[in-house]
Amino acid sequence: MNGRGWSAALALAALFTGGEATARERHGGDFLRAELGAGTVAGGLGGLLLADPGSRAWWNPAQLEAGVGGWLSFQHQEAFDGALSQDWLSWSGELRGQAVAAYLLRQAVPDIPISQALEGGATLEEGGRPWVTARADAADWILGLAAARPLAPGLRGGLTLKLLHRDLATVSGSGLGLDAGLRWQARRRLALALSLRDLTGTWVFWRDGEQDWIAPEWALGAAWEQPLPRWRSQFKAELDLRGELEGAVPDRDGAWRRAWLHGGAEWRLLERLALRGGWAEGDPSAGAGLSLGRWSVDYAWRPHPELGASHLVTLAARLP
Repeated sequence: MNGRGWSAALALAALFTGGEATARERHGGDFLRAELGAGTVAGGLGGLLLADPGSRAWWNPAQLEAGVGGWLSFQHQEAFDGALSQDWLSWSGELRGQAVAAYLLRQAVPDIPISQALEGGATLEEGGRPWVTARADAADWILGLAAARPLAPGLRGGLTLKLLHRDLATVSGSGLGLDAGLRWQARRRLALALSLRDLTGTWVFWRDGEQDWIAPEWALGAAWEQPLPRWRSQFKAELDLRGELEGAVPDRDGAWRRAWLHGGAEWRLLERLALRGGWAEGDPSAGAGLSLGRWSVDYAWRPHPELGASHLVTLAARLP
């Protein structure tokens, strides 16, 4: 692991094992946030309206539709120069005329250093360095079950039930969460969306008696799709505004913000080749995809200042 990877590992160690109760309460559920998320299409441009079929249950279950066939997809991600890995298996389809989906996500940090004290200074500002006392693996598991249905002409609603399990070095915890979403086809080419993640707040209960509360997160999105028949292609663009219902939260620079802007665009040629680009919280993202018959493969790249880049690869198959 290079120096950048070690920095990421230490940061993730603080996230997973933060010794102060206040840190655990604030960051205990951050592994559910869309910073990494799922789906290479979403990684390249946005997810509320233009996510690939395999990750719609994660971003906005209202995107699920009946009568369009099923999908089976697998994703692997290496984040922060390999300091964190993520695997995702999902299925979406139809059950008794109802649009449904299921996914299983595993996110893991191997061999993370654990520090409960500083050396060389009383605080980090005074030059203190984490004193590594042990090493351990940490893993998160999320099982999601989603369904969607029409609510009115052009309007769809969806729900995703999430079962959570976190396994750290010496303690584990479990929880239950609920996501909700709406999708409205406002015009022929314009769609709007609303997503509420962890709708009522989600508690993670640890076996040592501690608890984490995951604050609800909201997102508003708009997407435009423009066919370009002259060039046998299609252009799509999405713009999302996301924030937390608990109010302003600090960003990575320490500034307090209430919302973050995400966006991006896709150009698809001959219904086979897709090129994507976008940004999230000020960082760029890029991706590409190739479809051949029932099969499709997609790639997304996203940098993280001072922590290295994230790489996502998805292999998907349309089911008969």
